[in-house]
Amino acid sequence: MFKKIFFYLAISWVLQSCSTEVAKPLPHQYIVLASDFLTKKDLPVFKQFTKKFGIKVYIISLSEQQLIEKLNKEKTATRIDAILLSSLVGMEKANCLNALQMTLKNPIVAIGYNPYIYTIVNDSLNTKASYRGVFASDNWSSLSTKTSYFTPMLAEVKQLLRKKKSDFPNWVKQFFKHKSNQDTAVNNSAVISKYSDFMALDYSIRKKITLLFPKEKTYTDLAVFAIVKQARNYSNALLLRRAIQQEKMNRIIAAKGNFFPLESSTKSRYAYQNRTFNWAVKNPLLTLKNFKSIEQLLQKEEKK
Repeated sequence: MFKKIFFYLAISWVLQSCSTEVAKPLPHQYIVLASDFLTKKDLPVFKQFTKKFGIKVYIISLSEQQLIEKLNKEKTATRIDAILLSSLVGMEKANCLNALQMTLKNPIVAIGYNPYIYTIVNDSLNTKASYRGVFASDNWSSLSTKTSYFTPMLAEVKQLLRKKKSDFPNWVKQFFKHKSNQDTAVNNSAVISKYSDFMALDYSIRKKITLLFPKEKTYTDLAVFAIVKQARNYSNALLLRRAIQQEKMNRIIAAKGNFFPLESSTKSRYAYQNRTFNWAVKNPLLTLKNFKSIEQLLQKEEKK
């Protein structure tokens, strides 16, 4: 009799233990996102994502250079799951470290357009409306000529010229022979820049400058997203990758970085996002494939 009572008690305890184990909450779901333009203050952007999937987003705010150094140092031990960068230049550096998950059909996805524009001090406003016209300017000392800064644009130029079987244009080569600091004060001249950099200026400065978009095809850098090769939360990263391409979240993230969103089916409360362009770059990988040849060419030009 005692053995039967003991047996039933043992079975009851085992069943209760199993029931308790099942009732425990699931492990905390999260993703670690590194970005050079989002900070912890931007976490509300992912509020709906967290509510829908139960995945909390942690943001590590780093400059492009800091991110590359971190990935290079930590390698496969990094806790970063995904990268959200304001430029293809930074993503190419990460790619060169073999740090990205490249097995996906589209391993690097665009999340916003950052067009190349030029600005003219109001006192010197003229009607130049093409990149060629600006590059022909005599005011070389005031032009922004950071090589890496223009790589996405130049890579696209190279791609188009390749289709036409043309040589790299002399006006681009000339452009890189005249170096200067982008932040140099300008007087009576134009400065080549990117839209996000112009919008990052204080309004008191912006109102003194006229921003112009070329009438010809607009070249653009891309804000991009990629998953780290050894992502610890890979499935969560895939869900976030899909979510940031959806129009609502995409428009919010684009506004945070002063980019143009991927699509705009409705009018935005951000005026600049309602402008449309004949974008020259659609696929990040196509541009990245042209990076190496462009950089080699520019290095030769710089030595002359």
